[in-house]
This record gives sequence, structure tokens and C-alpha cells, in this order.
Amino acid sequence: MLQSEKFETFKCWLPLIAAGTGFCLVMFCSTFYFLTRPCVIFECTEINRAEKLALRSKTILQQSRSTKKIILAYEELQQAIALLDNIPAWSDRYLEVQNSLSIYQNRQENLQKLVKAIELRDKAVSLSKNPPFTVDRWKKIQAIWSESLASLEAISKKSEYYAFANQKKEKYQNEITVINNEIAQEKQSIELLEAARSRITLAQKSQNEASSFTDWQLVHSHWERGIELLAKIPEKTTVFKEGQRLKKSLLSELNSAQKRRDLEEIAFNSHNKAIATARVAKQAEKNRQWTKAVSDWEDALRHIQMVPQNTFQYRKTQQLIAPYLYALNIARRERHLILRVERAASDLDRICSGDMKICDRTIENDVIKVSFAANYIERVQQTALQTRRLKNISDRVRVMDHIFSLETALKTIANNAGMRVEVYDDENKLLLTYIPDL
Repeated sequence: MLQSEKFETFKCWLPLIAAGTGFCLVMFCSTFYFLTRPCVIFECTEINRAEKLALRSKTILQQSRSTKKIILAYEELQQAIALLDNIPAWSDRYLEVQNSLSIYQNRQENLQKLVKAIELRDKAVSLSKNPPFTVDRWKKIQAIWSESLASLEAISKKSEYYAFANQKKEKYQNEITVINNEIAQEKQSIELLEAARSRITLAQKSQNEASSFTDWQLVHSHWERGIELLAKIPEKTTVFKEGQRLKKSLLSELNSAQKRRDLEEIAFNSHNKAIATARVAKQAEKNRQWTKAVSDWEDALRHIQMVPQNTFQYRKTQQLIAPYLYALNIARRERHLILRVERAASDLDRICSGDMKICDRTIENDVIKVSFAANYIERVQQTALQTRRLKNISDRVRVMDHIFSLETALKTIANNAGMRVEVYDDENKLLLTYIPDL
């Protein structure tokens, strides 16, 4: 009964004993932790190691500012800061540590910005390989360069890296300018391609609706302009190859349009020249310039023959042939009459002139009038009387031959001119009439 009561009493104290034991254990461990932290009871090697790392970081940057060296210097400085961060506040060198940390962290903050700028630059350079790129890709690269530049600009002027960062800023800004140019060029290329496609659509529509030389001029202009726009697309753009393929396919369209335009131009010009020449021919007819009228009508018909088939002007121009041929025939007939009259006049002038004036001539109303001169008639009469009186046969024969030759000449003129020849004496009395042979 007694032992049972003792056991019950022990059971009541058991939790308190366990709690006390745990507390003592925690206190022991905590004391052990605090005493074993760096620079508390043992030698403070962390400060020396941190100083060496910080010094090595600074030396690396003094020797070289290459990307690898800058990153290495940053890593060394990070290790130095990590070592000092482990030294607790109860260390007797804590104030010394905090002073070093302040210097290192300030250096690290600016160096971190420099490293970030370099890493962003490397990323931008990597993304810029093997262009061309879309506008969105170029904008992404531009944003990275801008962020990299902003990181450089955030470095304090008091920092030992400021001068180096300031040198890099100009280069980074130039890179951004280059990217901006690439974006502008890519946008322009897209605009050129779209403008070319619009021209192609216009060309196709105009070609389907073309019904004149002017229309085909417009068609050719649209094809030509479309190709010109495609030719302006810069080579180092995403749409360059597409533009070149499209341009190649359009060359045959341009060639066909040019041939049709040239044919329509020939037809248009020839038609207009025919009409203009006919107008000149009609004016020549009014002025009774029949030789010129014949030449002009012949030129007008030649212009008509120059109008190519399968052109819009061809059928319209063919309708001019019949009236122009009719006018040409009339002009030729009138010219023929004029030439006959002129020839008759020339022949009469030759007959009427000589050692003495034989006759005068007039031509009017399709009648040739020949009036013998009084002196000539008197001389012929005297010669005839004298030959009769003297009974000079040979002189009489000469007189008769002369009169016969004159009659023959006048009859020939009548036949050649196709006109009646009336012969009058010096008193305007009709002596003879020669009717042309039909």
C-alpha cells in the first residue's frame, strides 16, 4: 500500500522533471551556439578571409574590365559579404564588421548594377543573332537594351565603376539607336509590301475594266508602281523574300501590260493622225489644192493601216476607210483635171509664143479659147497672097503645112485636156471648134 502511494507521487512529478531537463538542454545548446558563432570565442578568420576576397575583387577590376572579370569580381565580393554577415552582434568585432559591410555592400550595390547591365547586354546580343526579326522581336531586344542602359545610369557618380559605366552608356545608346532603325525599317518594309499589294489589286481591277489607251496607261502604271514598291523593300527584313517572290511573279504582268499599252498607243496615235490629216486634206480641197489634198488623203489612209488589230481603236478606225477612199478618188480626179489644164496651158503658151506673138489663150468653164493675134493673121494673109501672086509652090506648101501643124496641135491639146478648143480671130469671131475624141 505504501509503495503504491510513492509511485503515484513520482508520476505527478514526472512532467516537471521532463520539462526541467528540456529547459536545461535548450539553455545548454543555446549557450553553445552563441559561444561557437564566428568571432565570439574562437579566432576571427572570417574577417581576414573577407578582406582578402574584397581586396581580390578590387584588384581583379583594376587589372581588367572584361565581362568575365567583372562577374568574377562580383562573386568574390558576394562571398566576402556573406562571411561578414555570419558574424553576430555579440562579437567584440561587430562594429568593425559593420563598417566593412557598409563599404562592401555599397560597392556590391553598384557592381551588381554593372553586372546586371552586362548580363542584359549579353541577352540582347544573343537575341540579336541571325536577323531579320519581326517588329515584336526587335522591340523585345530594344527593351532589354533599354533596361541594361538604365542599370548603367543607376550607378552612383561616386562609385569607382562610374567612369567605366559612363563609357559603356554611349555604346549601349548606339545599340538602342540601331534597334530603333531596325524597327523603323521593318515597319517601313511591311508598309511597302502592303502598298504594293494595294497597287496590284488596282492593276488587276483596272486591267479587267480597261477599254482605251488611257486605261492601259493606268494599268501599266499600277503594275510598274507595284514593282517599284517591292524593289524598295530592304534586304535585311522579314518580308524581303516574300517581296522578291511577288516581284518576280509581277514582271510578266508588267511586260504584258506594257506590250498592250504600246499597241494601244500606236492605235490611238495613228487614229488621231488619220483624223488630223483628213482635216488638213479637206482644207486643201476648199483651197482647190488638189495635189496636196491627194497627198493628205493618202497619208490619212496610211495612218489607218498602221492601227494594229485587236485594239480598241481598230474597228472605229476601219469605218474611216470608205469615206477617205471616196474623198481620195475625188481629189485624184480633180488633180488629173488640173494637171491636164496646166499641160494644155503650157502647150498653148509654147504654140502662141515664138518670133512673133501668134495667139492668146484663156481657160474657163472647161473651154479653151484661143484668139489669134491681128499681126499674125495679117502676116499669114500677106504670105498667102504673095505665094499666089508669085505662084511659088514651095512657099504655098510651107504656109499650108504651118496651118495644118497649128490645127493638129490645137486638136491634140483638145484631146489631151479633154476640153473643147475654140479658135477666134482678132475680132473675136469664132473660126474653128475642136471637140476632144471620146
